[in-house]
Amino acid sequence: MQSWAARELKGVNLGDKRLNQRLVKIVEALCEHPEMSIPQAGGSWAATKAAYNFFAERAGESPRNSRSPSAPMARGSSIRRGGTSDSRHQ
Repeated sequence: MQSWAARELKGVNLGDKRLNQRLVKIVEALCEHPEMSIPQAGGSWAATKAAYNFFAERAGESPRNSRSPSAPMARGSSIRRGGTSDSRHQ
């Protein structure tokens, strides 16, 4: 069974399946422990390094970019509010 994070982020396409999976892992870890820092929530040096590398590689992308991790979440939220799947037409 897919986690809630995997379902919420199913529309993410970062150009590599491994990056999509990494995003799900990061979101799950941070949401399970919202009071913790990335290193604490990650639980290991490898998870911490992977999260920081993930964010560093995407630092310049716009949230409205369709390859941005937040774009599918914005579309999903819009649909749940009764809007269209294209958040730019709100």
